[in-house]
Amino acid sequence: MRTEKILKISLIAIVFTVALVAPILAENLGIQMSKTKFKEIYILGKGVAVNPSNSQDISIVKIGLASVIVNLADSEINVTAGVLHFGENEYFRLKDVNIGIGNLSGDVYKNNTIVGSFTLTLISKPSDNIWTGTLTINGKTYNTYILEAVRKYTKSEEKDKVAEYCSKHHENKNCREKIEDFCENNPNDARCIALIHNFCKDHLLDGRCREALRDFCYKNPSDDNCVEFCQKFPKACGPKTTTTTVNTTTTSVTTTVQPTTTTQVTSTTASTTTTETTTTVETTTPSTTTVQPTTTTIGG
Repeated sequence: MRTEKILKISLIAIVFTVALVAPILAENLGIQMSKTKFKEIYILGKGVAVNPSNSQDISIVKIGLASVIVNLADSEINVTAGVLHFGENEYFRLKDVNIGIGNLSGDVYKNNTIVGSFTLTLISKPSDNIWTGTLTINGKTYNTYILEAVRKYTKSEEKDKVAEYCSKHHENKNCREKIEDFCENNPNDARCIALIHNFCKDHLLDGRCREALRDFCYKNPSDDNCVEFCQKFPKACGPKTTTTTVNTTTTSVTTTVQPTTTTQVTSTTASTTTTETTTTVETTTPSTTTVQPTTTTIGG
């Protein structure tokens, strides 16, 4: 049931963005677009905007913000475009946007007039990505919660990203000749997955990269490709595995034993001398102690 729900949200969001971004770009640029493709998808999802003063004042929100590559007759240009569907039938454009890893802000326009603004922060968890923040429209501010659509790379997009990465990293053993064609036809191959992870660690602005790393970094938070991802989105990463080395030191204790000797001499009328020797051993641990002998002579 949850998978079907996510898929439905994803399809709605994707169709919504593609359907609306392209015409807006064409109108803004005054061009006829023969073909467009996403360079980076910053946000794509659906959620709710709630009036904090009235919990019954709720509006459905759909949002898409992306960098789009527009193919003209003889060149390509990159354009950032964003659209917002608010409530039943109100459509707005997002302009003057500030884009960070997990942070978005900008202005909301109706036609060519600014009517509000938005500020959103991404909370990434192992199960879902949720954007939270505020949306102001026509003087009214709403608390906004948007469930990010699960948007993975298509086969052709994966081909492009692998080619882009390998063109700059010939030293990578997986970047063999025509690897991009191989990955387009075999996106689940371990080498292709590794190359996407290599590419995505430096492209966390793109929701497709965040999606590619989310499950992997939850299971492998100490992997080099997950360092920045886990710093930015710690809730999406599992516990790190650490190794503790215990050093064992052996201490040797040396004990020196010296005898204590007492000599007794007894004189008889026959001038016979008998000597009795008693030896006492004293042991001190752990310090090293030297006991010097003491000799006592009795009689003469």
